[in-house]
Amino acid sequence: MHKINMPAPAVRSTGDDDRHIFAKGAMINFVGKMTGNGLQYTYSVIIARILGADGFGLYMLGFTIISFADVISRLGLDSAAVKYIAQHHGAADYPRVKGTIIGALGYSLLASIVTASAIYLFADDIGNEIFNKPRLAALIQPLSWTIPFMVGMAISLAVIQGFKIMKYAVYTQNLFLPTGNIVLVLILSALGLGLNGVVYSWMFTSLAAAGMALIFLLRTFRGAYPLQHGELNPVSTIAKAPEGLLRFSSSLLLITILTTLIIWSDIIMLGYFRPAHDVGIYNAASKTAMLASIILVSFNAIFSPMISDLYHRGELQRLRSMFKFVSRWIYTITLPFFLILVLFSKEIMLIFGSDFVSGWNVLIIIATTYFINASTGPAGIMLIMSGQQRVMMYNSIGVFVFNIAADILLIPDYGTTGAAIASCASIVGYCVLMLVEVFVIMKMHPYDTKFVKPLIFGILVTALCVGLMHFMPLEGLVAFLVYAPLLLLIFILLIVTKGVTDEDRALVNRIKMKLSGNSAVTPGL
Repeated sequence: MHKINMPAPAVRSTGDDDRHIFAKGAMINFVGKMTGNGLQYTYSVIIARILGADGFGLYMLGFTIISFADVISRLGLDSAAVKYIAQHHGAADYPRVKGTIIGALGYSLLASIVTASAIYLFADDIGNEIFNKPRLAALIQPLSWTIPFMVGMAISLAVIQGFKIMKYAVYTQNLFLPTGNIVLVLILSALGLGLNGVVYSWMFTSLAAAGMALIFLLRTFRGAYPLQHGELNPVSTIAKAPEGLLRFSSSLLLITILTTLIIWSDIIMLGYFRPAHDVGIYNAASKTAMLASIILVSFNAIFSPMISDLYHRGELQRLRSMFKFVSRWIYTITLPFFLILVLFSKEIMLIFGSDFVSGWNVLIIIATTYFINASTGPAGIMLIMSGQQRVMMYNSIGVFVFNIAADILLIPDYGTTGAAIASCASIVGYCVLMLVEVFVIMKMHPYDTKFVKPLIFGILVTALCVGLMHFMPLEGLVAFLVYAPLLLLIFILLIVTKGVTDEDRALVNRIKMKLSGNSAVTPGL
């Protein structure tokens, strides 16, 4: 038997340490998400201009099908890995950490191979019989080969997230993946490959990104637990996976499937009822509006293992304080991006090409949806990481049924606008429901009087911007490039000078010291 080098028992952190960990992780993840979403958005604009609304819509419909298969193949093990890695690493339980890693990767990769094979074999039926789009089959067959790579990357990065390390996800998902896609699609497009070039670029970059994520996972694990020869033997290790791993992940699977369908059902239903052209316009507007959700996604990624850790140790007061703190900053930082999307909706849609401008109203509706979602804070993550996945499952079932009914009712007559309205009603209802449940079950809510100032500042900068556009009108993208940065700058100045509390200043000092390499502790943070 090889000797295992066990780490020292974890030392309990304080509320100040929570904010320090959150500040460090959120800063890395936020910068990464901003950069990654900017690159992904650039990629979407490039392929939209290369393919046009019809080709872009066809590709995004196929990619949505593959992405949905990716989510199913994970079996909910990405969220389960975050929960159990954070929990057992905090308790210095080496065998269970190791078992969680091997179990999560093994089960999900097996599922991904089965799912990819099924899509490849039934591609003709999906394209011709379900969506009545013969070209779709030739698109999703090669894309199906990427599902195991996408799943492997997602699980590896989720495990690393459980160790409260965010930088590797940034390197892989936010930097390498979109940059590789942009470079390859430009090269292959120049060679005249068109839609095939877009497909090939995704295949190559997803394979490389999966390899990167696995390397980062091994580096992270070996850094936390120095290994002896043979200690990572899958046969002996997978039996040590926590008993609740599959039980927890399987209960999340239905939630994940339904939540994903709530988000993507509009594209799928548009693909069923309407031509690919409408799918392209809707997807361009949706991808743009999703920029308003960057902050929520970034903060949730680092906050979720903290929820699991604090809730497991029974430190509810600290969890309550962090819930308010995180929610307020998600709302505050999201607000100016939402205002820009609404005020310059036509100008922004013009970036994709003149065929896409008609989707400006869709952009406003979906941007409003994501802003309301951000304004309710990480309520869903609070429920999942505190073991309320059954409640989330019932929520998802109800909202999914409502969303499908709304899509069927609105899309045939109102097209992209109907899809946007259905999505808005479903997601907003979902968010409010989760917020109420967090309050009833956990006796917590995210709101306090500090939410008022950002709202007032938002109203002031909107009025100022509208006034300037009225007295000094500019046309098209020029108006966006001049007035959008001005709105953002004024809002930031107001927040920094009038909206930051002493607690927030201490947090900023923490971030500055981290960036400068100074490890001193600021009192009170």
